[in-house]
Amino acid sequence: MVIHSLSKFLILPVFLITACVGYIWFYIDRNYSWLIFIPTLLAVIIYIFHGPLDYWYFKRNTPKLDKKLIHWLEHYFPWYPWIESEYKEKFHRRIVLYMYAREFKAIGTETRDVPEDIKCMITAHAILLTLGKEDFLIGDIDRIYIYKHPFPTPKLQSLHSVEADIDDGVIIMNSSLLVQAVMSPKENYNIALHAFTEAFFHVYQDNELKRLDSQQLDDLERNFGWSLSEIKRQTGLDQIPDYCRHIHHYFVFHSKYRELMPENEIIIRKYLNLPVVNQ
Repeated sequence: MVIHSLSKFLILPVFLITACVGYIWFYIDRNYSWLIFIPTLLAVIIYIFHGPLDYWYFKRNTPKLDKKLIHWLEHYFPWYPWIESEYKEKFHRRIVLYMYAREFKAIGTETRDVPEDIKCMITAHAILLTLGKEDFLIGDIDRIYIYKHPFPTPKLQSLHSVEADIDDGVIIMNSSLLVQAVMSPKENYNIALHAFTEAFFHVYQDNELKRLDSQQLDDLERNFGWSLSEIKRQTGLDQIPDYCRHIHHYFVFHSKYRELMPENEIIIRKYLNLPVVNQ
């Protein structure tokens, strides 16, 4: 038997016990009325802690990543070949856990669930960045909202395509731009790398990335035409942290980045603790 929710599985016998105690109290002996508080207390505890309880169980009974999603990773996720075979299972397992632990919602005329392949595409970026870290859930950032187009938010009224709201624990992105970036990474700025890098940086509060030589970003602009103004145009953001550009270029233009900025590459690999790779 496969149990998808431990809390729902446990709550059933609690309700049965409550019903039995209620029957005894009402029909047999009212002196046992105090017993009703025991299952009631258990029900309250299960309700309050159902999230951590279910995740604890799911983490120890994690199902395999769907073969269709593995096929997608193999054929469309640009960095999947980076990961050595011994880490592939860890990569798959963390994708399943992240997709289970986080809320994904598609925002439009109505709020809808996000298709599994889009969830996997988004999640794969988070797991890529955190494969060498214990906290692959990236703190309390537990909601991923997606639009099919640029969007305004209360914190940024102008139209933009990505936002990592650390205080509210939410990442918002334009799925159309993300798909383009995954399919054509050299022409489109990858907003998932951007969003998760920004979240990762704030959660870990590590100043190591501040050592990156931002002056050398001009070299990448000359070699690949990735000007800061073009990134701002695609994202709709007024400010692009230098560390986000470095991480993005490290993954998207890795060979050239390593050639131009070997010291920066060492800093990034150390910062992410990347257990990779076949680059």
